[in-house]
Amino acid sequence: MLEAKNTGSKEKGNPLILRGLNVSFSGREREMNISNILVQGAMCFPKKKALICANQSYTYDEFNTIVDHITLYLRNLGVTREHRVSLYLPNIPEWPMFYYGTARLGAASVCIASAYKRQEVTRLINDSLSSVVVTCEE
Repeated sequence: MLEAKNTGSKEKGNPLILRGLNVSFSGREREMNISNILVQGAMCFPKKKALICANQSYTYDEFNTIVDHITLYLRNLGVTREHRVSLYLPNIPEWPMFYYGTARLGAASVCIASAYKRQEVTRLINDSLSSVVVTCEE
């Protein structure tokens, strides 16, 4: 269960506490997204497991480092905050990694279920105006 507690107004620089992670607002609004929570997790709990998938596991530090590399990769492809990135992947560790990497750039993720048929996938990619499609050979 997600718990949120506001300890004061944003204008006074008081923090908003989210599940024990401290998000401060110091005088001006700071742009935040889900990727910032991963960064804070890597700073607070670098050696704790952040992702466990089948026989693979990643600590917060490892997960955050991989997301940094994915973010750079997407940026080198020309992805910016105006773009949409379609994630057409099965349930593998790379799915959340690309999701966080896309969020870190400020771009939108378009999540496409791997069970969809070819026509449905094509329609979703075209309708969403995705600039990049992330997929695998499975």
